[in-house]
Amino acid sequence: MQPNRFKHVFGYTYCHMFTQPDFLLKIINTINEGVVVYRLDGTIVSFNKQAPLILELTPDQLYQRVPMDSEWCPLDQNSEPLPYEQLPTTITRNTGKPVKNSIVGLLTGKNKRKWINVNTERLQHLDEEYVFAAFEDITDTYDLQEEVRQTNWRWENALSSSRVGTWDWRIGSEEIFLSDTYRDMMGYTAEELPDRISSWFSMIHPHDLNRVQQEIEEHISGKATEYRSEHRVLTASGKYKWILAVGRVLEFK
Repeated sequence: MQPNRFKHVFGYTYCHMFTQPDFLLKIINTINEGVVVYRLDGTIVSFNKQAPLILELTPDQLYQRVPMDSEWCPLDQNSEPLPYEQLPTTITRNTGKPVKNSIVGLLTGKNKRKWINVNTERLQHLDEEYVFAAFEDITDTYDLQEEVRQTNWRWENALSSSRVGTWDWRIGSEEIFLSDTYRDMMGYTAEELPDRISSWFSMIHPHDLNRVQQEIEEHISGKATEYRSEHRVLTASGKYKWILAVGRVLEFK
């Protein structure tokens, strides 16, 4: 009987423990995410200690803010103005549906743009309903991704204007990226020439195929410092075109 008795006592203690507001607040304060609880009218009921730190506000300042406050200057993940009706908290308040992993840019109390990943849920406690919002600061990650996106955009535009087609093959797999310029040079659409290495090889003239494969292998194995090949490829018109292909392994795994 002792094991059953222990389970009963442990279960009761566990349930009682999690009904204590102070204990719950201590737990919420240990996480790195910001947590804010709103009434349905938008007023803030409570928040953990991380919330004002992430938003760079004092606790008193945060209590005075509401989601529709224009000082947030919210942006969507494409840096376009985000209407109040499309805020995660507003959607959850109006529809009762949770919002997961919504990327929002906000102005903090120090007038600094921060990007947060927001999750919201509508909860009921006793006779009142609330909107629970948890968010993490992803500014560093977002800024890095935006920098990479801008770099890629400039790179693609430079190559496009110079009429240089590009490709990127994950060695040992069927996965290959073919740029739009590359397809345009050959006269193919994305449907006609999908991102598969087998499709890429199928374009090569049968008399050149073995040599091209050997040149690729010599570079992958380290015998050649780069892949460089002049060969014929089949265009969408049914005619073959001579091209110069140059490539280099960027990462070994």
